[in-house]
Amino acid sequence: MGTVFESIINGKYGNVWIYGAGKIGKKLWKDFNYFQVYINGFVISRYDGTMLPGTRICELPEVRTPAEDTAFIITVPAKFYDVITESLRGHGFGNYTIWDSECLNRLWKLADYDFTDRRKYGGKCCFILAGYKEFLWEDVFERFTRFMPADIDVCILSSGMHSGRLEKIAEENSWSYLSTKVNSVTLIQNVAFAVYNEYEWIYKLDEDMFVTEGAFEKLYSNYRRAQNISCYEPGIMAPLIPVNGYGYSRILNRIGKTEEYERNFKKVNIGGNPDSEIEKNPETAVFMWKNCPQIDKLNRIFANETEIDVCSVRLSIGFILLKHSFWEDMQGFSVSGNTDMGTDEEELCAQCMNKSKSIMVSTNTVVGHFAFGRQTGRMKEFYEENPGWFKVNGGEYGKKRCERGILQKRTVMELDKEYSAAICGFRKKGRELYDCLLQKGVHIPYIVERNYEALSLLEKKRGVPVVGFDENMEFYGQADVIILSGDLPEDVIRECFELAGIEMPVIKNELE
Repeated sequence: MGTVFESIINGKYGNVWIYGAGKIGKKLWKDFNYFQVYINGFVISRYDGTMLPGTRICELPEVRTPAEDTAFIITVPAKFYDVITESLRGHGFGNYTIWDSECLNRLWKLADYDFTDRRKYGGKCCFILAGYKEFLWEDVFERFTRFMPADIDVCILSSGMHSGRLEKIAEENSWSYLSTKVNSVTLIQNVAFAVYNEYEWIYKLDEDMFVTEGAFEKLYSNYRRAQNISCYEPGIMAPLIPVNGYGYSRILNRIGKTEEYERNFKKVNIGGNPDSEIEKNPETAVFMWKNCPQIDKLNRIFANETEIDVCSVRLSIGFILLKHSFWEDMQGFSVSGNTDMGTDEEELCAQCMNKSKSIMVSTNTVVGHFAFGRQTGRMKEFYEENPGWFKVNGGEYGKKRCERGILQKRTVMELDKEYSAAICGFRKKGRELYDCLLQKGVHIPYIVERNYEALSLLEKKRGVPVVGFDENMEFYGQADVIILSGDLPEDVIRECFELAGIEMPVIKNELE
């Protein structure tokens, strides 16, 4: 059977008919037209007068083309296979194939694409759609590389272009790279799904998503959890996202900003579409980034949530997890030959409804979405004015942990740009210390304060997280050393560190 399909797509047969004019048959007719494979028309068991524009519909006895030059693709439900194949043979036609997922994957491999293959053939992979927001790449790819689990294969997808910089990023991280000349996001995703047909779990990410710690793991575990404990069958699983027609409502309620949002804009309405204010107004995107805690801290605020939300409205799909079999079930995305922007989102949401699968949201993980299309210009200004707000906790993990004994004896003046130093206490002396460290090029990943919740405005202004004594050790480990500013009693602070189990090199501020 596979030989017949290969012969069809290679143009061996002069006459090709689709047996069955249902949803699959109609979609296949469009896909074959895209690849310029001529289809004579549809064959149905009993013609009821149905018309399809530009096609011929007939019953099998009306097919008069030579048997040796004629092939059929059967797209009807499996329960009819035996009857139809017997009927075909009875009319002298022996060239036929049953349309299945293997055929679907072969079809989309016909597209014109370039692929640098570094697959490791695990069960999970991540497609990163990128190519048109290069100004974000330094920050978003730092997050992708930092928080991407080792068991996920990654492939960068560039629709309508080939980027030397993306090719280099892929090479440096042992990732694959796939590009197409035609700028169609549905086409390139169909190709990627076809190329990665041996992978069960597929993450899809856009290049303007700021991922956070644990996001990938939580989407996967919550998908599996939903399968086991809920009465819903997941179709797609997504994180909470502030600039998002669904996530913004829950996040605003949690941080107590709903009323402030509604004073500035319209009433909060759950639901995403291009005409909703959260998607079209540039100032709503700025509001969400500016008034929510820094994205890594916001992620920690929601970390202990236990619910998995069922989303009952259209959801933007900047970061989702789905199964390869779902893409096969929906027969791939529709491709019209242009950019097809938004088609993948519309079809995923519609197919979830049609196939009784749920759009689900992991409420214990939050990631950042930069902006929707019409918001990009204004958000780019905000991004350039607030660079620290988008970095991982404000910067890199500590680099000098092996020097703990030496660091304990160092002074503030001996620190330079090779070090990462946190500040404990941020009143007058702490601010002076902060300015001094910045001038020396020392990286400041976070500030520790007993009354840290009252300093949220400060955090927004400087783009550095202000935290208390209840973070995990991995978070505190982003600094090589913690400096006591002198604004708080030393004995009290050291006792707080001890009770919290924070084992970091701590030095005093000799500038006070």
